[in-house]
Amino acid sequence: MSDHEFAYLAGFFDADGCVSISKRTDVGCKRGVSFRLALDVAQKTPQILQTFKALWGGTVCKGRRCERWFAYSNNAAGCLSDLLPYLRLKKAEARVAVGFQHRKATRGNRGIRGLTEDEFNQERADYQLLRCLKQRRQ
Repeated sequence: MSDHEFAYLAGFFDADGCVSISKRTDVGCKRGVSFRLALDVAQKTPQILQTFKALWGGTVCKGRRCERWFAYSNNAAGCLSDLLPYLRLKKAEARVAVGFQHRKATRGNRGIRGLTEDEFNQERADYQLLRCLKQRRQ
């Protein structure tokens, strides 16, 4: 893809996309919660969503009023890493999210039970920081 195409998709994501770190109740883990990076783009016309899916995987779902593209974890971080140089409104959110997922990926698949207290606290801090950044933008 060209820089212009990435810039276009970044503008689209700035307008209609959502970066989140979801906090999920997980009774199987010792702390009772786990965190996961998620992206979401909503649009009435599906063509652009298919572009996101072709580049970064994920799923396109049809709803009553619009269609949505969802991507999680490494797919989501890949998207944000590619768009990061071109984002304006969601650049700070993207940096937090990419850092969050990078730390998860580099420590390997130990699962939530394998997290140290410091690792869990860092994930929780990223979750809280992302929420703060979203509130400031509103």
